[in-house]
Amino acid sequence: MAIAVTDLLWSALFVLLYLLIAAVAIVGAVGIPAFVGKMVYDRAQSEDLSNPAGIGLGAAFFTVLVGLFAIGVLLFYVG
Repeated sequence: MAIAVTDLLWSALFVLLYLLIAAVAIVGAVGIPAFVGKMVYDRAQSEDLSNPAGIGLGAAFFTVLVGLFAIGVLLFYVG
């Protein structure tokens, strides 16, 4: 039995949807910690703290940990 054109179009649509979801997930996984780290770095620099870059990197790392915890909770209770 031959594959219909509509089946190919639906398959292409689902592939594009999955690629879009993956792109949004990657941008969120990189962008949110970067935003938090930059925000904390700017605040630490304006307060004249001793190591604003380290404080900003620590905040970004902590944001990643909180995100991983949130994903784990969602997978545990929803998945």
